[in-house]
Amino acid sequence: MSHVPPDGFAMTDAEPRLDEEAAYRVVSYGSFQTGDNDGLHDHGPCDDADSAIRMARFVVDSSLRQDAGAASSAEELARRYPDFGVIPVIWGEPKVTFNPHAHARESAPHIWAEHQAREARREARSREPHWDQARAHQEKVAMVRALAFAAEKHRAQRTSAVDAAPYINRPIELARVLTEEGGVSDGAILCAALLHDTLQGSATTVAELQAEFGPIIAGIVAEVSDDMSLPSVLLRRQVQLERAAGISRRAKVLKLADTIENLRAVLAEPSERWPLKKRQAYFDWSKALIDQLRGVHARLEAIFDETFLQRPEA
Repeated sequence: MSHVPPDGFAMTDAEPRLDEEAAYRVVSYGSFQTGDNDGLHDHGPCDDADSAIRMARFVVDSSLRQDAGAASSAEELARRYPDFGVIPVIWGEPKVTFNPHAHARESAPHIWAEHQAREARREARSREPHWDQARAHQEKVAMVRALAFAAEKHRAQRTSAVDAAPYINRPIELARVLTEEGGVSDGAILCAALLHDTLQGSATTVAELQAEFGPIIAGIVAEVSDDMSLPSVLLRRQVQLERAAGISRRAKVLKLADTIENLRAVLAEPSERWPLKKRQAYFDWSKALIDQLRGVHARLEAIFDETFLQRPEA
């Protein structure tokens, strides 16, 4: 049997056999939140339709809570759900009608209010003695752990530059651009910078990043990573352009700095490796991308504009 839930979320795999004692089962396909873009996730059996609906609502609400830190409002949280949320489906007979997208829209204001309350409590704690020192220490520990994690994931990799330098030099340089040139001190962004190529450049999953560094850092890395299942670089770049305006503020800051670093790397390459038309096309695509990100970090945007002035001409 094949079920096609609302809002275009299609299930194409064969439905597994239900437990004999269970009338329904709640499942979902992988996503940025689960760290698996292909696998089927089983959220458990349910004895009746009401229990199945409660379980599906719980899955949606949990997904929204994980993503709340990447949104700036309840509306944006609901808007992000189809792309970044875990979308449950209820299997069983008689068929149960449940629209996860509609529930996400209804639940997002409540989840966002919860998130704001947590942030308010965190802000209140930040005024307590020694809290800033403790937080700064935790951020330093997290950055060192992120660097060690990335170094291990990239240990056998080299850059494509002429000098074939160790690949870990690239995320380190990205972190330097953010801190030294951009003045960025947000620990989550800096950790994500060190980890930003682990998803698309190694056998790392979002679930692994979540376990090691939490959902906020893992979510930023996921947002700036290409979908490597797409068959070509050109298609991946087109998808980046289409998604850029909708990613979180932190992801936009990271993408700004990464694009600056990439343009500088292209400028350093010899002409036989990067012919004129290829360089010009990459510069033009980069500008189209950055134009989707403007308004989040004036200093980095100015640095990009200065770098773009070096666009090779005929």
